[in-house]
This record gives sequence, structure tokens and C-alpha cells, in this order.
Amino acid sequence: MPRKGIAARFIVAIAGTAILWTSGRAGEETWPVDPHADTLDVDPNVFARKRPEYDPPGVRLGAFVFYPALRSGFTYTDNVFNDSSKVDDLIWEVEPRLAIQSDWKRHSLSFYGLVRHLSYFDQTSENQTDVTLRSDLRVDVARSTSLSLEARYADVHEERGTDDLIGGLNPGDPAEPTERAMMGAGLAVRQDFNRLHLETGADYDSIRYENTPVVGGGPPIDNQDRNRNVTSAFVSAGYEFLPKMRVFARVKWNERDFLTAVDDAGFNHDSHGWTLDAGLTLLDSQMLTGEVYATYFEQDFDDPAFAPSRGPGFGANLRWYATMLTTVTLDASRRVEDTSVTGASSYVATTVDFALCHELMRNFTVTARAGLENQAFDRLDRTDDVFFAAVGARYLLNENFELGADWRLLDRASDDKAVEFDTNRISLSLTGKF
Repeated sequence: MPRKGIAARFIVAIAGTAILWTSGRAGEETWPVDPHADTLDVDPNVFARKRPEYDPPGVRLGAFVFYPALRSGFTYTDNVFNDSSKVDDLIWEVEPRLAIQSDWKRHSLSFYGLVRHLSYFDQTSENQTDVTLRSDLRVDVARSTSLSLEARYADVHEERGTDDLIGGLNPGDPAEPTERAMMGAGLAVRQDFNRLHLETGADYDSIRYENTPVVGGGPPIDNQDRNRNVTSAFVSAGYEFLPKMRVFARVKWNERDFLTAVDDAGFNHDSHGWTLDAGLTLLDSQMLTGEVYATYFEQDFDDPAFAPSRGPGFGANLRWYATMLTTVTLDASRRVEDTSVTGASSYVATTVDFALCHELMRNFTVTARAGLENQAFDRLDRTDDVFFAAVGARYLLNENFELGADWRLLDRASDDKAVEFDTNRISLSLTGKF
């Protein structure tokens, strides 16, 4: 159980952040939002504005510019295990980042890497180190033809409160977060013929889980029936019927191949499916960009016990530039997701996510975010509603340092009362950029 005086230690720890930084300089499946991630990157549109007096200079090596950064801070959480126990704790976070961007006249190559280490003051079983890597290559074959390649890798830990990580204090509960490794690649080809835009592409992801030890010892939780490979492909066509406005149609196909024949309950989760989208794309507008569309999806399962998951849906990815200093975003979708909930074939996730970013001063930006995801489990009489909200602020001290602060809320209501919880997190951080 946590020791007393968490709030007092939180205040002391915040002051200690500056000391840690001074000495240092001298010598992201189930969740719609990463609870440990700060909200400062909620919308890059305002943040991407040029600020010569505050932008990090980077380090140039030939045709590439390196942008290293190191973020350190403290987070207080009032619910470590995301359950009814409401165990609180203080977390020290260290997060080195590196971005590399080419400076070519044609083509583009970029790399992004992040390592996030979380160290809990009391609940040391939750200590973890996550790694995320991504590389993007764009080849400008011709003026109207481009080829994009993406490679990605992540070794992360699942957030507590998922169906495979309920509890954490009693014998038989998961003794630590489950580790998940993901490796994938994507390819897309784009071609324009005057007003006609064609695009096709494919993605492949390999997802692997480690078994989870349990409190008190004994056989670990077997997660091998969750390992899977996901392959997808798409073809889309759009026509620019008005300047900067394009109607489009898109067909997507996917196949989900689980490595074990059946899960622990005896079900086969292999499936394949397709979606058909039709909508409107707004191009390079000074007021509104993105796309909005209607969709119809169907996912068919190999196990005869699972009925197909099908129905109408929607999608939106919009950026509204309300003013030169304010950006409002809307991301929404309705889709089929895999699940390890016993007896369920999958769940239909309906997500709506609003975010706002406003530049109060040249070096002071505030963000706000709120959203809801409804998770309807197929074959089970169960529906979950996951609500998430966040408020953050970022203060740029100079081109090398910035302060950050944010509050985050994650709340899950469910027909299964055992998985309900609400969690608040408050974070303060200092980032060094070069």
C-alpha cells in the first residue's frame, strides 16, 4: 500500500525537477488516449508556427538536421491500478527523444525515436521503460507521383485497467503491466491526373505479448493467444470538383491472423473484413482541412460461434483554424477492434475526440481535449463508455527549454462493474531541446 504524504512529496518532487535537470546538463490497443502521454502535442498546427526566438536550432550533419530533446517531470496519479482500490502514487518520468529530418529539395526522409521511463515511488512493480521508433520516406517520382514508405516499432506496456490487467494487489492479480511489442511497415503510392487523385497502399503489423507474472507467484497469465499479424490494403479515388474540395471513395481490406489456433476459452479469433468509405476532402484551406466520410464495414470470423460484425459507420479528421492563434480539431470514427475479453469476438468502437490549442502569448500555449469512446462487445451483453479529458499548458523559456503542465482524466463505465474506474493524473515537466 502507498505510504502517507503523497501530496506533500509531489510538491517537493516538482521543485526537484529543476535540480535534476541542472545536474543532468552539467554531466504509444484498448485505450483511446495514452494516460501517461502529456497533452502538449494534442494539436501540432499551432505549435508548428515559426518562432525563431524559441525554436531549437538543431544540429546539422550534412543534409540532415538532428533535433534531440530530453523531457523530465513528475506525475501524481490517484489510481495506479485503474480499479476500485484507488491506490495513489508519484511517478518520475524521463523521456529522451530524437527527431531527424532531411533537408533535400526533393524527396524526404525522417526518423523519430522516443524512450519513456516511468519510475514509481511506492508501487515499483509498475516501473517500466517503453520504446517507440518510426521512420518515413517520401520519394517524389514525378511532379504528380509520389511513393511513401513507413517503418515502425514499439515495445510498450499495456495500461492498467484493461481486461487482462484488472487488479494488482491481491494474490493471482497481474503483478506488473503486460509488455507488448509491435513491428510494422506501410507503403502508399499517390498519382494525380489533373483533378483526379488515385492512391493505393498496404500495411503489415506484427503484435506480440509477453506473459504476465501474478502476485504471490504461480503460473503467469498466458497472453500467447493474443499474438497476431494484421495485414491491410486500400485503394482510393478522388475528384476535385471545386478548388481545394475533393469527393472520394475508398475500399479497405484487412486480415487478422492469430498465431494460436484457439484462445484460452477455445475460440478462433482469425478474421477478415472490408470497409467502404465515401466522403469529402478539404485541401489546403486556410480555414478548414481534413476529411469527413460515411462508411460501411464488415468483419467475418473463422469461428462459426462468432457472427459477422457489420454495419454503417463514419469518420472525420478535421482541423479548423478558428484564428491565426487557435486551432480546433475533431477526430471521429466507428470501427471494429480485436479484444481478449472472454467470449467476445470483437467490439465496435465509436470514438469522438475534440481538441483545442490556443496561443495566449508567443511563448505560452494552452490545450484542452475531451472525448468519448463507446465499446460495444459482440456476442456479449456488455457495453463500455470510456471518457477522457485533458487540459495542458506549455511555456517556452527560450530556444532550449520549456515548461509543461497538464491534468488528465480517464473514466470507464461498464455493464461489467468489475472493470469500472476513474483516474486523475497531474503532471509537471521540463524539456530541454537542442
